[in-house]
Amino acid sequence: KHKEDDINHVTVKLPPFTSLRPTSYFTRIETQFEIARISNERTKFNYLLSSIPEVTLYKIPDYIISKCQSSPEPYTELKGRLLRMCVGSKQQLTTDLVGLINNKDNLSVSEMEAKAWDCLDAITKDGTDLKETLTKHMVLNCLPSHSRQHLTQGFEEVPYEQFIKFAKTEEKLA
Repeated sequence: KHKEDDINHVTVKLPPFTSLRPTSYFTRIETQFEIARISNERTKFNYLLSSIPEVTLYKIPDYIISKCQSSPEPYTELKGRLLRMCVGSKQQLTTDLVGLINNKDNLSVSEMEAKAWDCLDAITKDGTDLKETLTKHMVLNCLPSHSRQHLTQGFEEVPYEQFIKFAKTEEKLA
């Protein structure tokens, strides 16, 4: 029997997926994959899927799981879906950031630093201009609620200048 014929099976026990700090969770499990020399997308997908608690899994429609499964990069696809599900929209992140500024939850310094860093990182990760995002959020708060609905739908997609132009129009109509 040759050593080359031996197949080593490596297992990784992932912690249950948590939506509290999903970016940190993925950093942690990807480190485990690297240590175990697991690079196959399908294998990583299977490990990740098995680490998702039922309570979270029920929030993901079956067609999404099927779409991820049939993707050429199933792990990357599922990871992206989970991050979007947990992190939320830029508008929600900005609302969360403003809430942190007011520290209504009386967070400790460590909690505040972690939450603020995660929030800012998620907002700016794709190159989004933080000044523009915060200004859009503050402008929304200046408008009556019925006017906000129109602008909320385009919060992320509409370029800053156009968003402000729409806001001024909504203000005149109110």
